Amino acid sequence: MDEAERLYPRVLARMMQLMREVDEHGDGGPASERAAEDIGRLTSKTVEPSELLYAWESEGEEVVAFRLSLPDPPVVEDISFAELTTLVHRAMTHSVPTADGFAGSFGPYLDRWYAALLRRNCTRYRPQLFNRRRSPGGDWYDPSTEEIATAISPRDS
Repeated sequence: MDEAERLYPRVLARMMQLMREVDEHGDGGPASERAAEDIGRLTSKTVEPSELLYAWESEGEEVVAFRLSLPDPPVVEDISFAELTTLVHRAMTHSVPTADGFAGSFGPYLDRWYAALLRRNCTRYRPQLFNRRRSPGGDWYDPSTEEIATAISPRDS
């Protein structure tokens, strides 16, 4: 979270500059390409101009700047089942430990980061595993945290 907090003001400033340019000169074009390149240099990520504008329109510049400021999730060599269950729970509920300041403001927007962390560390990860399911009896139910963690666990549980 420290890296995101450090990068966030610069990414947000560049997003705000892009929004002013779009307001003044119309949508996209060279302005969004330059902004995507600038933000890509700041974050060491590939940023597509169209994604930048779409994300801004759907989530707002603060959330987009936060998501772009986050580092890529790490590879975890030996993740325990308890840790995996906690990560699945956070991805399912968008809940994170209570925090103040920067972390507290953006904690609810870590959902995609947790999904990327699970995808990166669990070869059996599939977003569909989080969806409602039908039981053999025909009733619909939401899978439990443990059920999903067992399904994606890198080791046989």
